[in-house]
Amino acid sequence: MRNRDGGPIDNELTEADYKTLLDPPGSAAGPEFARFAHRAKRVVYVSCNPTTFADDAAVLDRIGCQLKRARVFDMFAHTNHVEIVGSFGRLERS
Repeated sequence: MRNRDGGPIDNELTEADYKTLLDPPGSAAGPEFARFAHRAKRVVYVSCNPTTFADDAAVLDRIGCQLKRARVFDMFAHTNHVEIVGSFGRLERS
């Protein structure tokens, strides 16, 4: 994963980084995003592709992030284009 300047973010993350905002290209986030999402207490995921959203949501579920809420936004009227925003949170362990 890269920061907005194109450099790796591995060394930039600290214990205080508990939230992750993920807005990957339509081709999905890819397998390496789970490594960073695993550390987050909350993940907000934005996607323009319902299929890849579902695939990545399944990955998040496997690492203990449960989908809490999702909304679909019709960004361009009279087209098939939508944006999905999902809020994922850590499963509480009892």
